[in-house]
Amino acid sequence: MKKPFFKETFYFGCMIVQLFLFFLCLLNGFLCELSLSDSLIYFGFQLLGIFIPGLALAILSGRDRNSGIELLTWTYVLGLALLLAKYVLVMILHISGFAWIMSLVISVLSLYFIYRNQPDCRLDEKLYDWIVLMIISLAAIAVCFFSVSLANPVFNITKDTYLNKDFLFWIGNSISFTKSFPVEDFRLVGIPFFYHYFSSIIVAISSMITKIEVLELSYHYSYLIPCVLMVFSAYTMLKKMVYNRFLVYAGILLILFCEGSTVFITSHLYFCSFGFDYAYALAMLGMSLLIEMEEKQDFDFRNIFLSSL
Repeated sequence: MKKPFFKETFYFGCMIVQLFLFFLCLLNGFLCELSLSDSLIYFGFQLLGIFIPGLALAILSGRDRNSGIELLTWTYVLGLALLLAKYVLVMILHISGFAWIMSLVISVLSLYFIYRNQPDCRLDEKLYDWIVLMIISLAAIAVCFFSVSLANPVFNITKDTYLNKDFLFWIGNSISFTKSFPVEDFRLVGIPFFYHYFSSIIVAISSMITKIEVLELSYHYSYLIPCVLMVFSAYTMLKKMVYNRFLVYAGILLILFCEGSTVFITSHLYFCSFGFDYAYALAMLGMSLLIEMEEKQDFDFRNIFLSSL
């Protein structure tokens, strides 16, 4: 059966997300007086270095047989997982200066694979689903913009400004990951570093590939993908629990904005995540996959592996 509408709808949804991220990269750069080239470089990096390889892996793992929104979510998750593998390879081979070449080669190979193996996702969402999720993502990113980018004006450090000390601690960790692996705690030379690996490695390898300073990446770009990922993961999980769209959207808002019972959750979602935003998204996506496996009684090795992420 011919399925161009399915494919075109998925690609159109992807185009909406990419235009959304493109606009936010430019807006963030403009409002914070960053280099236009850095904004464009980061957007290109997340598209070619994360999204494209992630989509190839999602197709390879069979995730393209699900909905377009779920496929997009797994695309970014697997793209980020591949970034970790890139980091390990770069540090083992001591080729941090050529990380961008390796990333570009992987992107080209991924594009070829996608061309030869077109996504075959099931369409169970409407165009307005994509738009509503983008609006909710924008709200989450706006909170992070005010609580991170504008609340920590690092380029005016000589003035009377406040810098989140936990965020500075996290930035220090990320910088350490650009120097060596296994990494040492630069505050205690010679002492191995054992925690907060995931998010710091993501920032470190992003800096190696884009040549953008860790400080700038952390304060201005690090929350863009996690916010989108949390919203799309929440949708993917709730869609398998309830069938009413209003309840799905209400659930996303409750999960992301109305928890409110603990300072820990609020702080680590929107002020200084330390990777909690990624963990939050992965937990919801993993739960959705477990629900799917139980409903279909499909315990394929690939699903078991993905659920372990």
